[in-house]
This record gives sequence, C-alpha cells and structure tokens, in this order.
Amino acid sequence: MSKGPRVRLKDIAAEANLSIAAVSMALRDNPTIPAGTIARVKATAERLGYEPDPAMSALAAYRSRLRVQREFNVIAMVSNWSSSTRWLQKNLSAQKLFNGAKERARMLGYSLQFFNAYEGGMTPVRLSNILYSRGIRGIIVTPFADPSAVFEFDWNRFSIVTIERPLRYSHFHHVVPNYYADSLLLHRILRERGYQNPGLVLDKKLSERVENQWEAAHIFGQSRNQRDIIPTLKLESKPLEVEFLEWFRKYQPDVIVGRSNDNLVMRSLKSVGIRVPDDVGYASFNVLDDYDEASGILQPRDAMGAAAVDILNTLLHRDHRGADKVALGTHADGIWYEGRTLRKTA
Repeated sequence: MSKGPRVRLKDIAAEANLSIAAVSMALRDNPTIPAGTIARVKATAERLGYEPDPAMSALAAYRSRLRVQREFNVIAMVSNWSSSTRWLQKNLSAQKLFNGAKERARMLGYSLQFFNAYEGGMTPVRLSNILYSRGIRGIIVTPFADPSAVFEFDWNRFSIVTIERPLRYSHFHHVVPNYYADSLLLHRILRERGYQNPGLVLDKKLSERVENQWEAAHIFGQSRNQRDIIPTLKLESKPLEVEFLEWFRKYQPDVIVGRSNDNLVMRSLKSVGIRVPDDVGYASFNVLDDYDEASGILQPRDAMGAAAVDILNTLLHRDHRGADKVALGTHADGIWYEGRTLRKTA
C-alpha cells in the first residue's frame, strides 16, 4: 500500500501557525525556541506523521557548511585565566592544544583565534557580545583556572565545547584527558619496574580540576599491596618546599607520583642532596607541564584540540546553541613517555 504525500515542514508550520524556520529550529531543539513551542511543534509533527528526509537533511548540512565557511568562519578559543598568567604563552599543554585545534580548524575551512575574557579590562559578558557581533558562533572554552569558578558568558548564543569539564558548566560537550586510565597505566609501569611504595603529591586546586581522578586511581592501584598506602600530600600552603620535605622524610616513598608545579619536587629533593632516580623515582601525570626530563604520561593535547573542533563543527552544522540535553565527553588516552626520572628495570 502506497503512502500519502510526504509531510513537509511547511505543513507543520501551517498547522502550528509558525514560520518554517521556527519549526525547523524547534525540531532541532534550538535553545532560542521556548520549550512549550518545541513540545507543541513535535506533537504536531508526530500527529501529522512527519518523518525527516535524509536526502534533504544532507543537503541542508551541505548548505550549512557553505554558510559557516562564508559568514561564520572563525572559531574562538576563550580562556578565563587572568592575563597575568599568560596561559597560552607559558603553558606547553596549552600551546599543543591550540595548535592541534588550529590545524584541524584550517582543514575544515575555519580559522581559530584566541581570546582572554579578562585581558585589558575585558569581561566575559562584554567578550560574548563582541564575538557575537563579529559573527562568531563557535566557542572552545579552555580549562578553567579555578574549576568551580563562575563565568558570566552568554552561553545560549553559541555552540560550545569545553576542554576538561568545569564543575559549574559540565552540561556542555567536552574533551578531557583520560585521567583515571592514565593513572592506572602509570602505576602498572611503576610496579613492573619494582617500585612498591609510591607517594602521591598534588596541588590541591589541580586535584580538584581533574575531579580527584588521579588520587582515586592511585588508591585503587595500591589497594592490592601489603603496605599501608602513603597519605596523599595536597599542597596548598606555603612554604611548599618545607611541607613537601616533611612529608617525604616521614613516609619515605621509593617513588613520587604527581605533577610538579614549578619543578617543586625536583628542586626540593636536590636542595637536600637526594638524587633522582638513584635515591628515589619520580613519575608525572603530565610531562608536558612538568620537569623537562620527567618520565610519565604524555597527554595528547594536540589530538584533544582537534577533537574539540570536530565536535564543534558538528554543532555548528546542526545550528545548535547552548547546552545539550545530554553532555557527551570524549576521553583522550595518554601514552607513556620515557624520561630520566625512573630506573629502567626492577
């Protein structure tokens, strides 16, 4: 039995007394359309027997790509770090992230520009107005300096992807290092090399930023050992060197695990004549931003930047703005990097 004529968007629009554009946006859950209108349009579409036409959807996506490249061809990478930190200039992970995103953006016909929301008296609200007036609709948000910070940005105007997962803004699609799996890999290699008594040292804010996953994996990795687990040292007070050395002398780990800000671990050990790796080993969760010769996890920040652009490109083609109903996370697995701070074999 043949079906009747295909129900079109204009049929739904006529029934719902709306424009075709409004119906199209409602069917794609565009956040600029009121929730009641979206529900009414979807109910009308279901009652009329509307089914999307895959060929027309593909054509619309193609036209959208042309429009994005012609009118909205700039993607903004937005940082909320204070200008004094010079996040992009001083941070190797940030540079890898930006360059990976920039190259993928170029391949897709975009250009990537970096913006600091607090540079030169700028505010997040003012920056969002400037970006919108320039026709920029795609935003990649860099890791937050403070994971619980409030960032007064006009989110609903833009397609958003975050790097890492800010605690207050976890409802956006995000790309994050696979912290837990990376930590398990690190501890497996330490066991293979004969280390039995690792001690974990972390900056307190950094630990919160990674949602304590490094510490959770560290505890799990040590749960099968006969020894008591050394308490984690979370640095937050000064002088940090004194706090670290007191902890080190008390618990005497045979290997230190962490991510050392300003080479704190190596500098402190050297100051009291302790040699790495002869006297104690050191393994880093992120060798890009640690001691130059550290052994540990190499986070694929360039691949993370590229993945963020791919996700954002899809959101732009869907004309999706603001948060999604379900936030999807992409985890990037790190790889082992052989530096000079661990012994090679047991």
